[in-house]
Amino acid sequence: MELYDRDLVTRDVVGMSGDDMKTQFANGQVAMICTGPWDFSTFQESGLDWGYAPMPIMEEGMESYAQGSPSPALAIYSKLEGEKLDAAKKFLTFMVSDWALDQRTKNGDAITVEGYTSDVAEQYQTVYEQNVQTGKYFLMTNFYTNPDVLSTATQAETQQLVQGAISVDQWAKNIDEKMAAAQ
Repeated sequence: MELYDRDLVTRDVVGMSGDDMKTQFANGQVAMICTGPWDFSTFQESGLDWGYAPMPIMEEGMESYAQGSPSPALAIYSKLEGEKLDAAKKFLTFMVSDWALDQRTKNGDAITVEGYTSDVAEQYQTVYEQNVQTGKYFLMTNFYTNPDVLSTATQAETQQLVQGAISVDQWAKNIDEKMAAAQ
């Protein structure tokens, strides 16, 4: 069973920017895009009836994952000392306080701090419960040295995958090679 129609993904959309995809989606010009909670307010403001789901599977029997970076980590530089170290510890203590976590969840962030549950948008609830809270998500390009290069490459490779121009294995190989070269 085909999960998508390859003829609907045309050459003119390969490499389209994230902002262009978001605008076209909010205007009802495309049916599905890859995005995250940072765009939810735009969709809600547009009046669009929208939903959010994990990445589509390419073959029956594959496990479905969401992509993203919920609860990005915070750390203290190991060589800090004295007042700077004390200030960093104070800042981290504040950032994991209920008040700070509440503010982050109001911004759409999916918090994965043990013992804390985010109040996420209704459209995000299922992915939050089934993917984020269970750890079935994978990190994307924002954690690498050259995220812009990787974002563009990932978009182009994914669009080729959807068009049927490359296989899932070729997609993974191409992304791995691009990540290695961009570091």
